[in-house]
Amino acid sequence: MSRSLHPLFHEIATAPTEEVLRFRVMDNISHYFGIQRWGISLIDSANNLVSFDARGVSDSFAERYQKFGIPVDPVLEAV
Repeated sequence: MSRSLHPLFHEIATAPTEEVLRFRVMDNISHYFGIQRWGISLIDSANNLVSFDARGVSDSFAERYQKFGIPVDPVLEAV
C-alpha cells in the first residue's frame, strides 16, 4: 500500500520546536515506511549530534550506533 509522505513533511515543516518535531516524527514514521526499528538523529549546522531517539532497538545498540555508526553512516553524507 502506497502512502503519501506529504502529511509527514507538513508535520515536520510546521513543528514549532525541536521537541514537537521529535514527537511528530517518532510517533508517525512507522506508519509511512512500515518499519519496526528506527532512529532519528538531529544534528546542528556543524554536524554535532543534538539529540538521538530510537525505537525497537536496545539501548546498547543505540549507544554503539551513536559512537561508531554515525561517523560512517552514508545517509548522513547526503544531508
